[in-house]
Amino acid sequence: CDEAAQLLERQGSRSIAVASVCGMHQSGKSFLLNLLFERAQRGESLFQVGREPGTQGLWLWGSPAAEEEEWRQSGADPRSPLLAFVDSEGFGGSDRTRDAHLMTLCALVSSVLVLNTTGALSGNNGDLSEDLFNTLALTCRFAEHIEDGASESSRPSLLWLLRDFAPQLLSDAAGGEGMISADEYMEQALCQAPAVSQSLSRFCGWRTCQTLTRPLGEEEDTQSLDALPVEMLRDDFRAGLNALRATLISSCRANPKSIGGQPLGCAAFVALLRQLVSALNDGRMISVTGAWDTVQHASCGNLADELRKSACLRLRKLASGEVLPSGEKLPLADESLRTVFDREREQLRAQWDERAVGVELIKREYWRELEASVAREESGVRMQNARAGDRELKPLLDAWQAWLDSDGAAPWDASGAPICQQLASLMDSAPGPPLSRAARRAIEAAGQRLAETRAVLASSAGRPSPGDSDGGGAGAGATGGDEGASRAELEEAREAKRRALQAEQAVRAELETQSAQLLEMQAALEAAATEAEALLAREREAKALHREAAEREASMRA
Repeated sequence: CDEAAQLLERQGSRSIAVASVCGMHQSGKSFLLNLLFERAQRGESLFQVGREPGTQGLWLWGSPAAEEEEWRQSGADPRSPLLAFVDSEGFGGSDRTRDAHLMTLCALVSSVLVLNTTGALSGNNGDLSEDLFNTLALTCRFAEHIEDGASESSRPSLLWLLRDFAPQLLSDAAGGEGMISADEYMEQALCQAPAVSQSLSRFCGWRTCQTLTRPLGEEEDTQSLDALPVEMLRDDFRAGLNALRATLISSCRANPKSIGGQPLGCAAFVALLRQLVSALNDGRMISVTGAWDTVQHASCGNLADELRKSACLRLRKLASGEVLPSGEKLPLADESLRTVFDREREQLRAQWDERAVGVELIKREYWRELEASVAREESGVRMQNARAGDRELKPLLDAWQAWLDSDGAAPWDASGAPICQQLASLMDSAPGPPLSRAARRAIEAAGQRLAETRAVLASSAGRPSPGDSDGGGAGAGATGGDEGASRAELEEAREAKRRALQAEQAVRAELETQSAQLLEMQAALEAAATEAEALLAREREAKALHREAAEREASMRA
């Protein structure tokens, strides 16, 4: 059922406990589930019931919303295992292998396996129900064949439910010496089939038996039970139903589904169930370990690809100059950029921890690959951040240089001070490398200008004043000659500065050329990284195909 699968997948890593109801055709499994869910009490039929066999295959149902409401009212822990129920197609048809496969699948995915039967376990001659125990025997042999080591699925508990059961049978089975319990009655019946009893003991964690009387009197019509109000059913039937519901819920919550000792999350359960169903539909041997291994690699690989794409998309938008939803835009100070990266990684890790399926070793492998991909994107963002810082600082540095070259025509308060304030403000938010380059350039320009001014002042201070002893006219002539020499020196200094600026521009052009080459190298590295990721994806696909081929080969050998 796709709807139920999607509902469970949305629960992510929350643990799950499953109760499956199996039994013969027309034994009231679907009607029982409707009563257990209390849907029938509200007139909301969930599983199809009727005279003709209605359930085909396996139907999964769970209600997180209903449970949340129940927990809210009771004050229970809302993170306890989610309870899900499986209604199985009835057994007893001509295809006993299909019956065994369905029951085996139910047992593999269940925390509690409910075996629903009608009447006594043995007839008047003491023989067991042939159809039922033939199916059980085949299922147990099949189940023994698929068990595989320490990574096997956790073993289910067996709850044998005897429907339409007459309490007098417990007295008869005691041989007139009081009354035995339902569990003792079940064990007496299983003693007649020791091979089946031993197989059930190996495959089921524990087993118990409960009984339900007829819902109506002997003389009343039971063909339209689903249309009757619950209040019309017998009191002892409703009491037994309540006891059954309590047993199922407590057993499920105490035994969440696990593989290799690790609790299975809802999303992982759905993925595993799909793998097992696919193996059954394809006629392959069921391997819990093989299916679980495929689920882990496929789920972690797909999740890593999804998160990688989303993270890289956000980082590339930042690198291109777009504003993030949180308001950040390049250029950013190094600390601010690290904060953005840390926040992105925390969000990425939270999604990974919530949705990743598998054991820690496999999840760690794929997480490291994801981290490496994100780290490469972060390096690209850092380079773009530095370029953005250079671009924003350059106009102010040019304005600073122009003010220094103005020969005092532009006053400090009106021109120089505002430029310095703008530079200081921008430097507070600039990345480290552009900041150091801008500071060096601004200081060098100011230093060169200061040196020129000092040279002019020193030259002027060494010349005599106009009123010295050599006479007015001679002094004036000497002063004029000195001034001409000072101007010549100043022009020479300016020419030297101009040549220095030209050399600096040439160096900048060379740096820009090298930056362009660096960008080309980065693009080549990104292409290589993309190709490597594609190779990893193909390698994972090859491993999955290899596992499937090994499973098919093992199935053929079996």
